[in-house]
Amino acid sequence: MKRIAIFALVLCLLLCTAACAGKDNPEPVDPDTTATDAPADPDAPVDPNTPAEPDTPAEPDADAAFDAGEYRIVKYEVGTLAYEGQQLIDARLDGTSLTLNADHTGTLVLMDDVMEIGWTDAGEITLAGVPWYTLEKVDQDTVRVTITETKFTFRKEGAEPVSENTSAPEVTDAPEVTDAPEVTDAPEGEGGTVTLEGKVGFGPVKVPVTATLPASGWCTQAGSSTVYFYNVPDVDKAYSDTPRVSAEFKESLEKINFYLDSFENLVELEPRTIGGIEMPGRSYHNVGMDWIEYYGEIAEGVWVSVKLSGVDASAGSEADAILNSIVFGTPHE
Repeated sequence: MKRIAIFALVLCLLLCTAACAGKDNPEPVDPDTTATDAPADPDAPVDPNTPAEPDTPAEPDADAAFDAGEYRIVKYEVGTLAYEGQQLIDARLDGTSLTLNADHTGTLVLMDDVMEIGWTDAGEITLAGVPWYTLEKVDQDTVRVTITETKFTFRKEGAEPVSENTSAPEVTDAPEVTDAPEVTDAPEGEGGTVTLEGKVGFGPVKVPVTATLPASGWCTQAGSSTVYFYNVPDVDKAYSDTPRVSAEFKESLEKINFYLDSFENLVELEPRTIGGIEMPGRSYHNVGMDWIEYYGEIAEGVWVSVKLSGVDASAGSEADAILNSIVFGTPHE
């Protein structure tokens, strides 16, 4: 609850800033400087005291231009804290969105408050015509809005999940056939047997999770209460809609089922044993994604929800092998 309160405070400050921008433009624009003048006579004498006009800015690089469309939040960062997936829902940030219209107008929605904005290819978000926030392109379908020390990462609606084959070979002159383990090219700690820890809810208790990953194509990330095994080779390419296997820890079954009423197309599945615990399973559609979930009690007051999305979990698949390898350690503070 304390972290949700911090989110609310930060966003309230941001919204107050936006409101002030809409009411009072601190630097009014001189209309004479923006009006389109008549074409100058090329034969007219030039006053030597007249300052030279700046060069016309070059057209923005096509790779740096922003695509018009609707974007939804996939990550929220403030200071050293970063929240994704279920954490965005818990913090009531899942409704945050950004719309960029082709005419360089748009809307930014923060906690159900809608701000009318403008935007430029130079990476500016404007309020009442004044640049206030920065707009940054992360990749073809992802943008980031920075408001003071707060960052909102948005992904375009309908964007395809990032392919695990998008990365170019890291060593072009290496022989194609080699006995060296591929994990050496992955970030430290990725590939092979890895151990991460996730908190039980927002409390102090942590649970180690050990799993064996394929030598390539997967990476890991530890959130607050969730550990992620993403089916992409680089965690920088991992977003809330990236294919993954995850394990999230809660204090009770009631917390596991907190959003049960919002699940669509809910189907009960055959139980599966994960980490030595037989867990009931279910599939459903939620927050724009299809999920398979297994859940069970590790110890008194410690429950786990193991979720899969966008990955093949059939027998013999990589995701199936990861599930079979999971071991839950002893909960500790």
